Amino acid sequence: MRTILAFLVCGVVHLGSQPQAHGQPRDDLGEQVRSAAEARLSEFLSLIPPGQENRYGFHSREDFGEATIGYPYRVFTVDMPGTQTGRSAGVKPLNEWRTPIIVRGQSRALLTVAKMDDQWEAVDFGGARLALELAECEERNVHSPRALQRGILRLFDSSCDFLLLYDQQYPLDNAGVFPLESARKALHRRGLPVMESGSLQDFLPVIMRLSTNMDTQR
Repeated sequence: MRTILAFLVCGVVHLGSQPQAHGQPRDDLGEQVRSAAEARLSEFLSLIPPGQENRYGFHSREDFGEATIGYPYRVFTVDMPGTQTGRSAGVKPLNEWRTPIIVRGQSRALLTVAKMDDQWEAVDFGGARLALELAECEERNVHSPRALQRGILRLFDSSCDFLLLYDQQYPLDNAGVFPLESARKALHRRGLPVMESGSLQDFLPVIMRLSTNMDTQR
């Protein structure tokens, strides 16, 4: 088990419970994304129809006044091997982030922030179930004295997600990977190993087999 995984998978830390919690990294890009989310937070919350707050992760409209933006998750996806270029398989970051909406220390929903015409902009809202699952996954599995970056590895072909936790001082291959419910179900359907956690390097062969292109080549 690589060094960073020794930090990632032993114990509990509440990384997702507070927008400025101890141990969260501070970086210019992450702060730009948070600022973009904060700029449109009230606008998106106002679009929730009265009486449907529970569908979006809130108890009542009173929650809106206490809503803040937590530290974001960068979205990654599979980088397929290049048949002509010889590029190896891996994962790549997208210009897209999910920012948790925090109310009284709990993650309630997610704002999607994407780069539009060289500017970060909040473009979508929802994901109450995913927001809760991400926070619970971190609380259940993660402990680290290091300032970790957070990501979501999204497999679009399989419609499933993995939580990524990584230290920028290490190669991304050493990132901690935690399959979320959608990923565990996808792995089970394909008859693939369902590991609770591991490094990205350990998970990568299995992750590649979940993609439609790789599946059709088997």
